[in-house]
Amino acid sequence: MGARGSRIASGKSARRNAEGRSLPSDEFMRFVCVEFTCRPCEKRGVTTVLGAWAVETHQAEFEADQVFAKGENRYVTLQELPDGSGRVRQRFVMTCPRCRHRVELRAEKVDEALRAVYVVGARATTHRISR
Repeated sequence: MGARGSRIASGKSARRNAEGRSLPSDEFMRFVCVEFTCRPCEKRGVTTVLGAWAVETHQAEFEADQVFAKGENRYVTLQELPDGSGRVRQRFVMTCPRCRHRVELRAEKVDEALRAVYVVGARATTHRISR
């Protein structure tokens, strides 16, 4: 069980009301998320989420090392590319299952998109970006 799962299982107080909705005190709902969608499919009226990443909004400032994949991102392939300076850069390659449209994003672009929408204390905020 991952770190997030162990926090859930540790017997914390209830995070949902009688209707099953999240309570304002639910710390697991404090995040911003960016979803990258397929632009050709959207032009045809279908929304296909290719990949999603999020960051929790507890910190006073955005921290790139806290970014995590939201969900399983099954249409995303991670490529690690050597940089001329000896560093390794990450690139996400997303392929639409409907139209086979291919999108390539550097990890820095995902960080930039999250940094642009980051607000301290934001609750379950999702932004969609068409590619």
